[in-house]
Amino acid sequence: MRRIALVIAVLLSFNTSILAEGNATNTSSVRYVKVPRFARPLVEKWITEYAKTQLIQGVRQDEDPRLTIAWTIPGSSLTTPVIPLWITPHGELPQIVTRNSQGHATLVDVGFQLKDQLFPIKRGNGADYINLARLINHAGTGILQQIEPIEDEIFSRGKQVIETLRKNGKAGRETTEFYRWVDQYVSEQYEKRFHLM
Repeated sequence: MRRIALVIAVLLSFNTSILAEGNATNTSSVRYVKVPRFARPLVEKWITEYAKTQLIQGVRQDEDPRLTIAWTIPGSSLTTPVIPLWITPHGELPQIVTRNSQGHATLVDVGFQLKDQLFPIKRGNGADYINLARLINHAGTGILQQIEPIEDEIFSRGKQVIETLRKNGKAGRETTEFYRWVDQYVSEQYEKRFHLM
């Protein structure tokens, strides 16, 4: 629900003058983009595509820095869930966010397949139009609405792991088990909900 509320808030909060951040090469400038009301989804797309977010959760002063968590959205922020990642002794990560035999992360590939459903028009300016009904809808079958329960379960399990890691003072077996669970759970859910994976 948090993510859906954020998308709706972003879409509805834009005025006719939109404040947009400059590109990475010139971060000191702010650009004003004048857009009519019907272009709000386009502006939202720009913001999500060019202002990707990764949250780093640090540690307390007395904690091991290896307990730092990178809350990451692999792929498209509209089509993949947030996954917490820790530094592990052996450099382990969930398999779905690491390179597969084609050199891509499986979750990223699947996320981009879903993103193609959100931006289905490929000719002309078609990439500027979002299928908002495929993103969120009254039936609750939108991509974002389907990802939210997956993300909620990841948060719930992740919170338990974080508490255990803080109690133990280091990352270890718990992260490996969590990563295996993430691989299995996310793969099952994407197969069940989207017939992908």
